[in-house]
Amino acid sequence: MKTEEYENVRSIYRVPFSKLRPEFDSRIFCFETTDDLERMPNEIIGQHRAVRAMEFGLSVEQSGCNLFVVGPTGTGRMTNPLSSR
Repeated sequence: MKTEEYENVRSIYRVPFSKLRPEFDSRIFCFETTDDLERMPNEIIGQHRAVRAMEFGLSVEQSGCNLFVVGPTGTGRMTNPLSSR
């Protein structure tokens, strides 16, 4: 898709900021405020396949093997999941 086409489609489906509103059931969270998050355990949540893949990749003892991990900044992709066990 060319830039002009993309901008045209984007303008058709753009939702005005005034129509956005947060809706969620706060009971799904196990904390009251984000200050409580500092006291929560540091673990990977909901990524069981990714954890198994990292465990396998980190267990390979042959030289020349690498583990490639992608993700947003601050998500712990540079942290060894096995080091906290």
